[in-house]
Amino acid sequence: MLVRETTKAMAQTTESDIRTRAYHLWVQRGRPWGSPEADWFAAERELGTEEETANVASAVLAAKAVGSVLGSVAGIASSLAESLHLG
Repeated sequence: MLVRETTKAMAQTTESDIRTRAYHLWVQRGRPWGSPEADWFAAERELGTEEETANVASAVLAAKAVGSVLGSVAGIASSLAESLHLG
């Protein structure tokens, strides 16, 4: 689901939108020579940040919850193994 939502958000931002924003960022920086990727990546972040950041934050929270549950299960299994003298 996360991939589909992120892909949808990215599809709404066209390469032309990114190129135009990157150009404006480059001009704002005084048109320096070299490192055009800095402006390109900044433009991508600016144009896709709101929805993409929300999706990434949701994924991180879900991963933490899963990790917490797995940690609890591991603790229970360890305690059970100790009580049964398996460990």
